[in-house]
This record gives sequence, structure tokens and C-alpha cells, in this order.
Amino acid sequence: MINLDLSKSQVGVTNSIQTASGEILDITPLGSGCEVGRSCIYLECKGRKIMLDCGLHPGREGVQQLPYFDVVNPKEIELLLVTHFHVDHCAGLPYFVEKTEFNGKIYMTHPTKSIYNFVL
Repeated sequence: MINLDLSKSQVGVTNSIQTASGEILDITPLGSGCEVGRSCIYLECKGRKIMLDCGLHPGREGVQQLPYFDVVNPKEIELLLVTHFHVDHCAGLPYFVEKTEFNGKIYMTHPTKSIYNFVL
């Protein structure tokens, strides 16, 4: 098990750790980190690029609400995992899907997808 505290990590700064199998896992907060809201974590390991959540910051407006997508290349992200349906974890998804070159797969639980489809 990897124990990494990202609560003090700066947005856009990559944290590299070595896994138990010796692989390097790069973790880059695109939001959250040292703030509440805008949850979005970019992961890269073994050449695979994954994004975890895509939320908005509830205390900001306009593009200031969004994660820092300019730190990554959205078209290289293969998979986006949405953990749950809270604004700070998934409300940036419509922007990310429609306004960037992201073309990967999106996974979320069935209850989250049901709520998400209803809201959209």
C-alpha cells in the first residue's frame, strides 16, 4: 500500500513515488492538493495516463473554478475515473469533455452516472 499525503502538495507539481513493484508513479494535483474543491488528480505510471475526478472549486467563478488542465495534455489521458457525484469531484466534466481534446474513457458508478445524466 502506498501512503502519500497530497494535502500539502501544490497544484501542478508532480510527486513521484516508487511502488512496491519498483515502478515510478507520478501524481500531479490539477486541483485539490492544498485546497478544498476542484478535486482532480493526474496519474502516470508505466506510460499510462489517468485522471481521477474532475471537479469545480465552489468558491470561484468561471474558468477559475476549473482544475488546471493546462498542466497536462488532455488528448493523452486514456481514462478518467469519477469517484462520486459531488460538485467538487465531477462538475468540471462537461467542460473537460466538450472544450478539450480528451477522447479517453470515463468510468463512474451506476448511481453517479444516473444522477449525472439527469443533471445534464
